[in-house]
Amino acid sequence: MPAMTVNEIARDIVARKFSPVYLLMGPESFYIDYLCDLIAKYSMAEEDKELNMTTFYGKDVCADDIIQQALRYPIMAERQVVFVKEMQSMEDNPEKLARYMEKPQPATVLVLCYKNGSIDKRKKIVSEINRIGIVFESAKIKDNMLPQFITSYCKGNEYAIDPNAAGLMAEYIGSDLNRIANELKKLFLTAKDKKITSDDVNKHIGVTREYSTYEFRDAISSKNIIKANTILNYMEEHTKTYPIQMILPNLFAFFSNLMLAYYSPSKDEKGIAQFLGLKNEWQAKEYIKAMSLYKGRKVMEIIEEIKNTDAKSKGFGNGGNTTHLLKELVYFILH
Repeated sequence: MPAMTVNEIARDIVARKFSPVYLLMGPESFYIDYLCDLIAKYSMAEEDKELNMTTFYGKDVCADDIIQQALRYPIMAERQVVFVKEMQSMEDNPEKLARYMEKPQPATVLVLCYKNGSIDKRKKIVSEINRIGIVFESAKIKDNMLPQFITSYCKGNEYAIDPNAAGLMAEYIGSDLNRIANELKKLFLTAKDKKITSDDVNKHIGVTREYSTYEFRDAISSKNIIKANTILNYMEEHTKTYPIQMILPNLFAFFSNLMLAYYSPSKDEKGIAQFLGLKNEWQAKEYIKAMSLYKGRKVMEIIEEIKNTDAKSKGFGNGGNTTHLLKELVYFILH
């Protein structure tokens, strides 16, 4: 079947047009949970769920159990729904489920939820589900799209939000959509005239996000000076959580790989990924972008400066305050 957007799938579910099988996968769990909740809500009456709605968890189930349950007939109801959550934790080979797709039970809706990653689309199970049902890949949304998500979520719940307030929420919380949704639900309870303002966000939320060292590295690799310094200032206030000894190895590994990337025979995603030994081709995108922003000589100087900063942080050379050292290093890298 042609790929469908989350809104198109949701619209069909609300209209009670169900697919026999759903494969919901990807790194963004919010949309996976959202579609599961819709299926649970609209697939049957509340009184029918006890007998006709089954939930398995990947670590506790094998493919044969799932198939056996899916082949059963509903009990005094139009359909049964079988959820397989945390499918990525299955010890059994998910490919075994492909044989169910050859002749699925017409009265069953089978929902497979694979979080924090995706099944290789070349696998038989994906092609078979795509033939008879729906394969949806839930991708992480980019930071610059977060205000739009926040605005849309509010609108869907019949609330309005000031554009500045949406931007503040995106900055304070980050890209955790589940957390954003939970915080918005709290704001819905206090918002006057069903409109959320910047004052509401500052008063009831504030900075609730925690930055990761990889997020810091991404800001530096893309030369996002504002974001890099925002994270750096946050780290300065939380030095116990972000010691310099944890940050420097991450930066050193990235720029060392970046230096190697210049010598890759092929400069496309596949070539860079193979040359650097990356697990996924999408990881090569960061290096390809960084190569367009940093010249080879600058990268060599950055690697040397990281080594010097590491030595100083351990008391060699001039030494000094570790936060000051990190600020000097980041300035050197970005300018």
